[in-house]
Amino acid sequence: MLISTACDAAAAGRARQKALLQQIRLIDVLERHGLFANRRRERFQADRPAVIEFDDTAQHPPVRRIEAHLVHFQAQQRGVGDLFGDDAVGAHLRIVAHALEQTVGNARRAARAHAKKKPYLIDMGSLTPETIPQDEVVTLLEKMIQEDDFGRLLQYNHSAMLFHKEAAVKLLDRAGCHTDADHVLFASGGQNATYAVLAGLFRPGDRIGTAPTVYPGLKSAAKLIGIHLVPIRQENNEFTAEAIQYAYHNEGITGLYVMPDYQNPTTHSMPLSCRKMIARLARDLDLLVIEDGINCLLSPHIHQSIANMAPEQTIFLASLSKTLIPALRLAYIKAPKKYFKNLRNALYAIQLSPSALLMELASRMIVSEKFEGLLERRRQGLKIRNGIVDEILKGYDVRGTEECLHRWLILSEDMSGEQFEHLALEHGVYVYGSQRFAVGKDMPVHAARLGICVPSTYDELREGLKILRQLL
Repeated sequence: MLISTACDAAAAGRARQKALLQQIRLIDVLERHGLFANRRRERFQADRPAVIEFDDTAQHPPVRRIEAHLVHFQAQQRGVGDLFGDDAVGAHLRIVAHALEQTVGNARRAARAHAKKKPYLIDMGSLTPETIPQDEVVTLLEKMIQEDDFGRLLQYNHSAMLFHKEAAVKLLDRAGCHTDADHVLFASGGQNATYAVLAGLFRPGDRIGTAPTVYPGLKSAAKLIGIHLVPIRQENNEFTAEAIQYAYHNEGITGLYVMPDYQNPTTHSMPLSCRKMIARLARDLDLLVIEDGINCLLSPHIHQSIANMAPEQTIFLASLSKTLIPALRLAYIKAPKKYFKNLRNALYAIQLSPSALLMELASRMIVSEKFEGLLERRRQGLKIRNGIVDEILKGYDVRGTEECLHRWLILSEDMSGEQFEHLALEHGVYVYGSQRFAVGKDMPVHAARLGICVPSTYDELREGLKILRQLL
């Protein structure tokens, strides 16, 4: 199984949150599956640790935490092979399945126990889009199922057809990135695309410049590969040429990660002047720019991408799960020719191939322009939810516009993001404090991210915001 992410450790000097430590005794599991001879038990106990500990710190959604837990099995798998031979290594998959079952079961039991203490928990921590009518998708899917060759879409997708690439070009153009079919690659979601870029185009020990706060998925991927993220000093949430040049000459950065539109978590959008400056420095300093365009489609206006201004220095990413529907776990990558082969190989190693069914469904939606109706519906829902935020938190510094999937709440100097996260949780609202997004050792800005689309109804959103307002 591919491990795409790893849990972030709490920053040094910061009080660790209480963690749910789930322990699985490897010896007991081996015996349960008939893999352990009694005569080897004493040797195994003497030579290998018999307990695997999982630190379930809620830094990421449950699926990513479970994936991170499997890191611990790599060392144990080598030990099983040494003691029991290659046949036992094959049976290691059953141990992994058992671990997943245990982890999920404990997580569910913990959730039920928490529910007994509190009548409910309003989740505003994760970043998921609201549920909207998806009639266009259902109609297309029903039509596809009736086609004679539908079965081919349930097989491995070994290569993208020209039709899929042309659809990708159209979508990327809509996101502000102009390219052609020869420079397009596909990934199974934005996180896979980000991991592939880091794994395929950088080496352990490389340093990439970022904003002082970035989304946790980037931190996880970089840590797993051994890449160092370097916070670039900003002025009024903007990168400056001087700060990027300083990081290049003094910190040794070879790449730069940016999210120009509705940045996660600050919601900041780059002006054209900043994009031009980054493109110029990328050419002058030979920096590889990772331009994450995950939110580009939410804007009613098409903004000029950095990739258009520095096409040979920029990898552009666009995905569908946040902007259209979560089930479309697809990402589209524009890659310069000199990086194309390495990135294609990294994607193949990570995912083999994206889902043929999802690629066909997404491509038909794009070419028929049915996705525009979904986008407009998404924007209308965001406008309503952001209006509720502006109404209830009027007078407070809440960053973001009506197109944003989340908002960035600036707190007072005597309330850190971590403190506010704990305080809100005690009162039944789950938010993410700024410590989750911080890069580097400096104290992050006192702020919290509000996932305004997670509450299932407008009334639930209002209730959560009113609770938060009482805590400010």
